[in-house]
Amino acid sequence: MITRREFIGVSSAVVAGSACQSNVSASQSADGLPASIAGLASMADQPTPVTVAERKGRIDKARRLMVENDIGAMMMTGGTSLVYFANIRWGLSERLLSIVIPA
Repeated sequence: MITRREFIGVSSAVVAGSACQSNVSASQSADGLPASIAGLASMADQPTPVTVAERKGRIDKARRLMVENDIGAMMMTGGTSLVYFANIRWGLSERLLSIVIPA
């Protein structure tokens, strides 16, 4: 009967051996990507930066939603919301940096 220790040792060897095998198939390109991904065209030139007008629109929508839900103001500290509304990239630190958007 095989012991747990022997089973784990053999299992580990099998997993390590299978991880070392090359899985390149005919459907993959030379750089190792699947053919469906390698055939994609770059879309890096399509995105446009967020404009000041779009950020003002975000703030206007937030104000409208605050009025509808009886919220007086929003205070945001460093993080993604600060980037979303004000394009300020500030991580959390011992110094508080925040913005307040009143309704």
